[in-house]
Amino acid sequence: MNFKKFLKYFLFFILFVTNIYAGDKQLFLKQTRDWNYDDPAKGTPYAVWLSSSGELPPDFDTMPSLPFPPNLLMFSEGKPDAKPVTNIQEWEKKRAEMKNEIMKWITGTVPPAPKKFKVKELTKTKDGINELRKLKLIFGPKNAAFMHLQMLIPAGKGPFPVIMGPSGWDVMKDAVNRGYIVCMYAGSDKNNDSWAYKDIWPEYDFSDITRRAWGASRVIDYLYTQKIVDKNKIAITGHSRNGKQALWTAAFDERITGAAPNCGGTLGENLIRYSPDKYNTEPLRGITGGYPYWAHSRIRFFVGREQKLPVDMNSIQALVAPRALILGTAINDIGGGPWGIEQSYLSVKRVYKLLEKEDNLSMLPYFGGHNFSIKTLNSYLDFFDYAWGRSTKKPEVKQFYNYSFEKWKELSKAQINLAIYPVKTDEDLLKNENDELITTVKDWENRKKEIIKHIKWAIGAKPADYSFTPVPNRDFGQAAEKPLATSTMGKLEIKVNGANGKYVYTGYLYYPINAENYPVVIYLNPLAHSTGFNGEMQSPMLKTFIEKGIAVFGMDMIGCGTRIEEVTDFYNKYPHWTKMGKMIDDVKYAVDILQKQSSVNKKRIYVFGYSLGGSVALFSALFDNRINGVATLCGFTPLRTATADKGIEGIYTYSHLQGLLPRLGYFINGNENRIPFDFNEIIACLAPRPVMIDAPQWDSDAVFSDVVKSVESAKKVYGIYNKKDNLILKTPDDWNHIIYATELQQEIADFFVIISKK
Repeated sequence: MNFKKFLKYFLFFILFVTNIYAGDKQLFLKQTRDWNYDDPAKGTPYAVWLSSSGELPPDFDTMPSLPFPPNLLMFSEGKPDAKPVTNIQEWEKKRAEMKNEIMKWITGTVPPAPKKFKVKELTKTKDGINELRKLKLIFGPKNAAFMHLQMLIPAGKGPFPVIMGPSGWDVMKDAVNRGYIVCMYAGSDKNNDSWAYKDIWPEYDFSDITRRAWGASRVIDYLYTQKIVDKNKIAITGHSRNGKQALWTAAFDERITGAAPNCGGTLGENLIRYSPDKYNTEPLRGITGGYPYWAHSRIRFFVGREQKLPVDMNSIQALVAPRALILGTAINDIGGGPWGIEQSYLSVKRVYKLLEKEDNLSMLPYFGGHNFSIKTLNSYLDFFDYAWGRSTKKPEVKQFYNYSFEKWKELSKAQINLAIYPVKTDEDLLKNENDELITTVKDWENRKKEIIKHIKWAIGAKPADYSFTPVPNRDFGQAAEKPLATSTMGKLEIKVNGANGKYVYTGYLYYPINAENYPVVIYLNPLAHSTGFNGEMQSPMLKTFIEKGIAVFGMDMIGCGTRIEEVTDFYNKYPHWTKMGKMIDDVKYAVDILQKQSSVNKKRIYVFGYSLGGSVALFSALFDNRINGVATLCGFTPLRTATADKGIEGIYTYSHLQGLLPRLGYFINGNENRIPFDFNEIIACLAPRPVMIDAPQWDSDAVFSDVVKSVESAKKVYGIYNKKDNLILKTPDDWNHIIYATELQQEIADFFVIISKK
């Protein structure tokens, strides 16, 4: 190997590793992975595109914020002229609009199909009783483009259905035993004939995955010429990035009558807006930084602004309707998101219902990690056989996150009279029931009792007989594995039992080796549904805390990682309690356990939570005085001001999406200011204990100015105790993230170091 090549590969390796571990806001300008340039000095793909195109970001201020899946049956969503889609004719118009938006922001544009192509047969052999053909398709200007494929054809006359895909031959070939032609083509990382298409058709800006999908369509051109092929039964599947490709191919090629993307993650089955750090899945910033060619470069404009995307993966999935589509994902896929995928499925289901083809949409969540197996393939074939009329056995659709606000109302029979809840603002915090100003600790303690009473009402009543028995030997995959011990960090796995002696969950205590009487931080994970408290997310943070002499106790919160099944049917069993109540209870048990550890400083037990974990941390400390300090990162936005016009999830997160505090759902759509408590009151009730609120200015889940006002309001109560310095507000010029957010993690660890020395 000459020096130039060595230097090229060495630089590529360094850039690749750097990209994997990049995570701060500078990533927006530091896309590092580049498979195409001999000279790294030319710049990264994104930088080159910006320079060559001269393109500027869209005017985000004029774009509506859509924190929920884009409404597939709404014209001009989020705008004054919004209008619902009510019939098939209107749907076709909406579909065309979405297709244009998808090509603009996600996929890029593609050339028209070639009018003719050549076929070169490379080999034709027998594989047992089946026939194996290997072919090369030649097409395009000056016959410069080509696509290799191979077909495994069952014995018999046909015509046969087809299952096609770019990789996974050892799995795919099993379909021949079901009477399917298996067709593989060169559209994978290791064998990608479509890479050259960008130079053959330079006037089109199709991305790498789009080029692969367009190449798959050329294979269908050939299949349509074969009498042995049942043209009404052509399906496509693919795993991981090839799952993304399978979906995109089916969306843009209506000759495909069945699609089964498998573990495609973000840009596949999962919604882009449900991919940021708080979900610990495959984030848009990671895709566009690590794999900048997959989608169009324009999509990178939306990193940190995912809610501004006018279309999402549910939009691409809806393009497949009314044809057969099944969304497949491993529950603990490290790049997936089972909750987000279910939200996408439910959104797309409305389109299939409009088209009266509801049975043509399905979903397959299965246990395990990022994988594609013969068992999974056969589940997809079962679905295609049913959708195509080859079978009468309808596959079951399993929903793990089956909560809905409407269903909860039926189960709980809860009735709320909004008129008894007066309108409140932050200014009412230090007013008693007679509207008099509170100035003493005694008077505040009375006011605090009233606040806690309202919060208990929202949390509900804990049942005396709560229990959940996990399925033994369940395969949770690599994503749910917990951080390992190191030479400087010990690990203690603890089975946590409740007051009734029954198993509750497994906790993990990470502590500094050879240390005694150390402080402990209970870490509460965000909405990391597939991973929970996971090694990929927590290991760097653990290192930061351990180096400062602070132990960390972690667990999967209910609904995440190894505890996903625990939220399924939660409200069927306990309609008068809440998931938030259960999370608070789990933190209490964690404190119980830590109080029994001889090496733990019992007066130095703290909680820290990111995103949802931040909210849980505040609630938990409110009900447990043994918790001596709290830190939150992107932990909340005030409830009463989280109105629909703010463009954030707001109280919907608690009431409708995650089902944490369902009763708050009665206050949406104009009654938010009647909610009987808010975060300024929760924080104030923690006074005079030390609390740090870390609120990045660019957190898309919060209204920054409202968070600041909320903390300033709570600080008045700290003033009554003469402890104003115990409430700290940090407002970094940053966005909502924690993975490899070194500065943020250091800031939080330093807070606990300081308070542990007091």
